[in-house]
Amino acid sequence: MKSEGIPADGLARAEARLPRWMAGIAGLGAIGIFAFAGSRAAFSFTLGGVISILGYRWLARAVAAALYASEKPVAKGIVRNFILRYVLAFGAVLAVYETHLLPVAWMIAGLLVPAAGAMAESLLLLVKLAGKPQDSSFNPASGAR
Repeated sequence: MKSEGIPADGLARAEARLPRWMAGIAGLGAIGIFAFAGSRAAFSFTLGGVISILGYRWLARAVAAALYASEKPVAKGIVRNFILRYVLAFGAVLAVYETHLLPVAWMIAGLLVPAAGAMAESLLLLVKLAGKPQDSSFNPASGAR
Protein backbone atom coordinates (compact mmCIF):
# COMPACT_ATOMS: atom_id res chain seq x y z
CA MET A 1 0.00 0.00 0.00
CA LYS A 2 1.46 3.30 -1.08
CA SER A 3 1.35 6.09 1.48
CA GLU A 4 0.08 9.42 0.20
CA GLY A 5 1.47 12.57 1.70
CA ILE A 6 4.21 15.09 1.42
CA PRO A 7 7.54 13.88 0.00
CA ALA A 8 10.67 14.21 2.13
CA ASP A 9 12.02 17.08 0.03
CA GLY A 10 8.70 18.89 0.60
CA LEU A 11 9.14 18.52 4.34
CA ALA A 12 12.68 19.88 4.10
CA ARG A 13 11.32 22.90 2.22
CA ALA A 14 8.61 23.30 4.85
CA GLU A 15 11.24 23.24 7.59
CA ALA A 16 13.24 25.86 5.71
CA ARG A 17 10.14 28.08 5.44
CA LEU A 18 9.43 28.02 9.18
CA PRO A 19 11.85 30.82 10.16
CA ARG A 20 10.39 33.02 7.41
CA TRP A 21 6.87 32.36 8.68
CA MET A 22 8.03 33.27 12.19
CA ALA A 23 9.73 36.47 11.07
CA GLY A 24 6.70 37.48 9.02
CA ILE A 25 4.27 36.79 11.86
CA ALA A 26 6.51 38.65 14.32
CA GLY A 27 6.83 41.64 11.98
CA LEU A 28 3.15 41.86 11.08
CA GLY A 29 2.20 41.23 14.69
CA ALA A 30 4.46 44.04 15.88
CA ILE A 31 2.96 46.44 13.33
CA GLY A 32 -0.57 45.49 14.31
CA ILE A 33 0.17 45.70 18.01
CA PHE A 34 1.85 49.08 17.52
CA ALA A 35 -1.32 50.37 15.84
CA PHE A 36 -3.60 48.75 18.43
CA ALA A 37 -1.70 49.00 21.73
CA GLY A 38 1.24 51.36 21.26
CA SER A 39 5.02 51.23 21.09
CA ARG A 40 5.70 49.62 24.48
CA ALA A 41 3.41 46.68 23.68
CA ALA A 42 4.90 46.33 20.20
CA PHE A 43 8.45 46.36 21.57
CA SER A 44 7.50 43.80 24.21
CA PHE A 45 5.96 41.52 21.54
CA THR A 46 9.00 41.97 19.30
CA LEU A 47 11.38 41.16 22.16
CA GLY A 48 9.44 37.96 22.90
CA GLY A 49 9.40 37.10 19.20
CA VAL A 50 13.15 37.59 18.80
CA ILE A 51 13.87 35.47 21.87
CA SER A 52 11.55 32.71 20.68
CA ILE A 53 12.93 32.66 17.12
CA LEU A 54 16.46 32.53 18.51
CA GLY A 55 15.39 29.71 20.82
CA TYR A 56 13.84 27.86 17.85
CA ARG A 57 17.07 28.16 15.87
CA TRP A 58 19.07 26.82 18.82
CA LEU A 59 16.58 23.98 19.27
CA ALA A 60 16.74 23.08 15.57
CA ARG A 61 20.54 22.96 15.71
CA ALA A 62 20.46 20.81 18.85
CA VAL A 63 18.02 18.36 17.28
CA ALA A 64 20.11 18.15 14.10
CA ALA A 65 23.24 17.58 16.16
CA ALA A 66 21.50 14.87 18.19
CA LEU A 67 20.34 13.11 15.02
CA TYR A 68 23.89 12.98 13.69
CA ALA A 69 25.61 12.41 17.05
CA SER A 70 26.88 9.00 15.97
CA GLU A 71 28.75 10.56 13.03
CA LYS A 72 30.42 13.37 14.98
CA PRO A 73 30.40 14.49 18.61
CA VAL A 74 27.93 17.16 19.69
CA ALA A 75 29.64 20.51 20.19
CA LYS A 76 29.53 22.01 23.68
CA GLY A 77 28.10 25.23 22.28
CA ILE A 78 25.02 23.40 21.02
CA VAL A 79 24.30 21.91 24.44
CA ARG A 80 24.94 25.30 26.07
CA ASN A 81 22.52 27.04 23.69
CA PHE A 82 19.92 24.33 24.20
CA ILE A 83 19.91 25.08 27.93
CA LEU A 84 20.43 28.83 27.48
CA ARG A 85 17.22 29.16 25.46
CA TYR A 86 15.15 28.41 28.56
CA VAL A 87 17.25 30.63 30.81
CA LEU A 88 17.00 33.50 28.31
CA ALA A 89 13.22 33.21 27.88
CA PHE A 90 12.51 32.81 31.60
CA GLY A 91 14.96 35.55 32.57
CA ALA A 92 13.51 38.01 30.07
CA VAL A 93 9.93 37.36 31.18
CA LEU A 94 10.95 37.65 34.83
CA ALA A 95 12.84 40.91 34.20
CA VAL A 96 9.88 42.41 32.32
CA TYR A 97 7.47 41.23 35.01
CA GLU A 98 9.54 42.57 37.91
CA THR A 99 10.43 45.94 36.37
CA HIS A 100 7.03 46.71 34.79
CA LEU A 101 8.88 48.50 31.99
CA LEU A 102 6.98 46.57 29.32
CA PRO A 103 3.66 44.72 29.27
CA VAL A 104 4.48 41.10 30.09
CA ALA A 105 1.41 39.70 28.31
CA TRP A 106 2.62 40.99 24.95
CA MET A 107 6.04 39.48 25.57
CA ILE A 108 4.48 36.11 26.29
CA ALA A 109 2.46 36.48 23.09
CA GLY A 110 5.76 37.10 21.27
CA LEU A 111 7.17 33.92 22.75
CA LEU A 112 4.37 32.06 20.95
CA VAL A 113 5.52 33.22 17.50
CA PRO A 114 7.11 29.83 16.62
CA ALA A 115 3.82 28.08 17.40
CA ALA A 116 1.99 30.51 15.11
CA GLY A 117 4.60 29.91 12.40
CA ALA A 118 4.20 26.15 12.72
CA MET A 119 0.41 26.49 12.47
CA ALA A 120 0.71 28.68 9.37
CA GLU A 121 3.04 26.18 7.72
CA SER A 122 0.73 23.31 8.69
CA LEU A 123 -2.21 25.09 7.07
CA LEU A 124 -0.15 25.65 3.92
CA LEU A 125 0.74 21.95 3.78
CA LEU A 126 -2.92 20.98 4.30
CA VAL A 127 -3.98 23.25 1.45
CA LYS A 128 -1.31 21.70 -0.78
CA LEU A 129 -2.45 18.19 0.16
CA ALA A 130 -6.11 19.07 -0.43
CA GLY A 131 -5.22 20.23 -3.94
CA LYS A 132 -3.56 16.91 -4.87
CA PRO A 133 -5.62 14.46 -6.92
CA GLN A 134 -6.94 11.63 -4.77
CA ASP A 135 -6.35 7.94 -5.45
CA SER A 136 -9.77 6.78 -6.62
CA SER A 137 -8.97 3.07 -6.37
CA PHE A 138 -9.39 3.08 -2.60
CA ASN A 139 -12.83 2.04 -1.40
CA PRO A 140 -13.33 2.75 2.34
CA ALA A 141 -16.31 0.39 2.48
CA SER A 142 -14.28 -2.64 1.42
CA GLY A 143 -11.05 -1.61 3.10
CA ALA A 144 -9.10 -3.00 0.17
CA ARG A 145 -7.73 -1.76 -3.13
